[in-house]
Amino acid sequence: MNGSGNRLFHLLQGIFGPLDAILESIPFGAARWIVVGFLVMAALSPMLLSDAYIYAGSADRSRRRDLRLWALLIMLPYILIYMLF
Repeated sequence: MNGSGNRLFHLLQGIFGPLDAILESIPFGAARWIVVGFLVMAALSPMLLSDAYIYAGSADRSRRRDLRLWALLIMLPYILIYMLF
């Protein structure tokens, strides 16, 4: 490894070393449910958006145009995969 690459390695190790130690201490089973929790939060966060923002520029306000529901439907397979495997 050359001099600049070695400095970069030590810089990144100093930044991410403590984070690596924390993540390595979490058991795999608990880590899976933490990830599922984050995915559920990501899936539900669009529900906080207002109707005016969701339907901006759309004359048709039917449920099939509600982007909050589409975001939830898109996230469901990811959540199920992490829960099952």
